[in-house]
Order: sequence, then C-alpha cells, then structure tokens
Amino acid sequence: MMNKIIFPKYIHIELTTDCNLRCPFCTYRKNELIGYMEKDLFENIIKQISQIQDRIYELGLFVIGEPLLHPDFIEYIGIMKKHIHKRMITFSTNGILLDEKKSISILKSGIFKRIFFSIDAIDEETYKKLRKGGDYFKVIKNIKYFLQLRKELNHSYPKVDLQFIITDTNKNEKLEFQDYWEIQLKKIGVEYCIGKTKKNCDRIVFLSLIEDKKEKQFNADSLLINSLDKEVFSSGYISNSSKERRPCAMLYDRASINFNGNVTPCCVGEKYGRFIIGNVKDDNILTIFNNDIINEYRASDLKGDYREMEICRYCFQPSKSFIDKCVFLSDEQIKEYEMLFLDTECPRYFSKGIEMFSKKNFEQAKLLFEKAYKRNPYLIDIKKYLAICYQILGDNESAANLFIDVYKSYSSDWVSLKGLGYSLLAMNKKDEAMDCFRKVLNMKIPDDVRKEIAELVNSEKKY
Repeated sequence: MMNKIIFPKYIHIELTTDCNLRCPFCTYRKNELIGYMEKDLFENIIKQISQIQDRIYELGLFVIGEPLLHPDFIEYIGIMKKHIHKRMITFSTNGILLDEKKSISILKSGIFKRIFFSIDAIDEETYKKLRKGGDYFKVIKNIKYFLQLRKELNHSYPKVDLQFIITDTNKNEKLEFQDYWEIQLKKIGVEYCIGKTKKNCDRIVFLSLIEDKKEKQFNADSLLINSLDKEVFSSGYISNSSKERRPCAMLYDRASINFNGNVTPCCVGEKYGRFIIGNVKDDNILTIFNNDIINEYRASDLKGDYREMEICRYCFQPSKSFIDKCVFLSDEQIKEYEMLFLDTECPRYFSKGIEMFSKKNFEQAKLLFEKAYKRNPYLIDIKKYLAICYQILGDNESAANLFIDVYKSYSSDWVSLKGLGYSLLAMNKKDEAMDCFRKVLNMKIPDDVRKEIAELVNSEKKY
C-alpha cells in the first residue's frame, strides 16, 4: 500500500483505567471498563518500544485513569530503566498517591521528562468540589516534597506542569494560584494550552473548559456517540473543502496502548471499543501503526468520509466551531499524506451492513459484517451487529460466541449480555440464560429493557 514507514511520535501506555477520584468535569468519570496492565504485557511493550525509542518523542504512562494506582508502578519503573535510555517518560496524576518511595524511584531513574499534576484550586473547599474524593493538603505536601527532593538530588528533571482547569467554581482563584506556585518554583512558564510554552522549564498551565460550550464538553461521552454538533456532523460525511474540519494528526503521531493490549491512535478509542487498530498481544506496535486498518482510516479522514469511523464522525475536537486549538495536520502534511493514502481502498462493509440491517435484509447484512469483522476483528460494534444477525438467522451458537467475546472485554456491555441470554435460551440452556438475564438486571439499563428482562426472569417456569 505504501513504502514509507510511519513512526508514532507519542506512545501512551494505559497502566490502569481506574481512578481514585470522581471529578465532575472528567469525561471518563463514568468509565466502567476497569483493568490493570499485567507485568508480562507491559514488559513486552517496553521491549518493543526500546527498539524504536530514538524515533519516539514521548512515552506517556497514562491514557485514562490514575497511573499511580497500579500496585506495581515502582517495579514498572525498573523495567523501563532497563530498556529505555532516553529521558522521555511522562505521566499525568492527581498527586495523591505520590509518596516518598515513588518520588525517589521516579527521580533516580533518570528517564522521566515531565509530570502533569492536576490541582485546579488554591482553596481546600474549591478543591473538594472539583476533585471529589481528593485531599488538597496531601497533594500540596506531596508536590512540595517532590520538588524539594529533586533539588536535594541536584536533578533538573522531570519538569512539572501544575494544571488548573478554569471553571465557574475556581476562576476567581486563578491569579492567587499563579502567585503561590511562582514562589515555589524559580524558573517557570505560564501557558494556556499544554505544550505551547517552548521553554524547557516547570510550568503553570491554565486550561479552559470553554465557558460558552462547556455543556457540550461536559457531555463529551455522548458527543462520541450522538452527534450534537448538527451543523458540522449532520450526515457523517463532510468535505474537508469546507475547512470546518481538518485531517487529524493523531492518526500519524499517536499510539495509545490500553491495559488489555488494544491499540488506538486516539486517547478515547478504547473506551467505546470503536477505534481499535490492533492488539500488541497479536502483533508489534510498529506493524500495527502501519497496517491496512489504520491506513484505511487515514484515507477516509483525508477524504472527510467518516462512515466507517464512528468515533471520528462524532468527535467534537476537530470541529473549528467547537474549539480552534486542535490537533490538525498542516497543509504540507496533508499534501504528503494525500500522495500516500488517497488511492487507498476503503471498503464500506460496516456502513453498508448497517444500511442492509436497517432494511431488515439480515442475510446481506451478515455477509457485509463478516467481511468487516475479517478486516478488523477488534471493533465492538462489528461483533455485536454480526452476532445479532446470526441470532436473527437462527445461528445461535455463532451469536453466543461473539456475544461472549464482547462481554469478556466489556463487562459493562449489557447489550451483549442480553443477546447472549437470548441465544442460550434458544439453545435450551435455560439456567445459563437466566444467569445472564439476572446480571443484566443488576446493570444500568433503560427502563423498557428492565421491564422486558424482569418479565422473562419472573416467568422462568414457562420455559
């Protein structure tokens, strides 16, 4: 398909999806896919990265979740120290769990470049409102200890970012926050968007929730599934000639590796299982980042065609009408990548399958979904639609296997568990089916689904 090998500039490893806080403005606060990366998988990833580390600008130890929650965080530093020779490691933390042992390990490793501390307040009561479950004074104590230890060890790295997300709750504390931390730090930069200050120094970073659009940003979860920006995403097929949306640089710059090994070029891609390009348990990072799956996504993005890219189709970030500080490709990069990818074949198996499914042509939809599944066996929606087709067409064993596959990876997915229950019921596996239905009743489900399943369970003797 192409001769050029694309290396991700940024690789992020998700140590865990779990978090010890429940911040009201966090788009991941309702995440139910909780997991921790296992040691063998982490070591395998680090060994792969070590072979291409000279081409990588940054290795981040976070995607979603609090990385310091991982019980083997210090041991994982040792693994990285063994294989990584560059100062390239970063991570974002709320700072609550940054104790003395972790601070010493980070500083003495010599491989950490920057730490992002999320604080957002100078007043304890304000902090409690924004960082629910946190301990303001413990965070300040931990950060100060880290800075003092860095000074005692005569280390200039890692640099720190002290982040302050501006909201209606804390906006009056902005100047006081800046004054306080400027006293704590000698050489410091102040910026209003991460990465804009070029000076290699500690930084105070003010991030805006974009007050006039904050309701959309608070509802970013639903933005990824239901298009709220109707002017830009009304059809899911828009032309880049409108300049409302430019091609996304994440497809060329970033690889996020989730705790379960799934790889996505977008930090939210795994949360919904809708933008996975491979798994490091099956292949190496560089091969995944240059495979047919991502190259087809790149071609679609350049064409402004998001019919096969649901998470991109509904993404608020690249819309200029939402925010102008986005990760865009430059005009020069667009021309370069158009030469590489515009001729790439982009089969419409999934979107055509949806079309056939909506017309109740389930046999044709099944064939299309099978082709889509063969091209990308990682996407949750493909598996679910294919399973439903199998179920409707009477192949309940195949349907059950796919539903089980989805549920093993996404235990909060009640649709797959409900589907599994119906397939098991059709296969005369009544007890197993009822176990599934009871589990569904313990999940967050729509009222009509709850009524439907409750009636099934209550009338168990009829089956």
